[in-house]
Amino acid sequence: FSPRPDRSEVESGVRRWLETHLPGEADEVFAKALEVTLERERFQAENRIRSMTQQEVVRDADLLRELGQVEFGAFPEFLPQALEIAQRIKDPTQRGEVIRQLEAQTQP
Repeated sequence: FSPRPDRSEVESGVRRWLETHLPGEADEVFAKALEVTLERERFQAENRIRSMTQQEVVRDADLLRELGQVEFGAFPEFLPQALEIAQRIKDPTQRGEVIRQLEAQTQP
């Protein structure tokens, strides 16, 4: 379970690039890009959760990889299912760490 890059740092870099290369249009382009990105991430998160829920036998490594690909802070509605899936991780140390990380993603 590896953390994703900090979203605010990525957004800040994109905004700076847009302001440099598209002065006057940066806000509109950034807003649309963010909207499209969030919609794509929501679709991916929903599909990952559905896939993990439907699988009967899954290796810990697969669960860790899949859970690590979703940023639940952006989509807290998927957190209950993710926590339920995390309970399937056999290694208690990894399971506890994943649950802590998932819960931390939704804290303000």
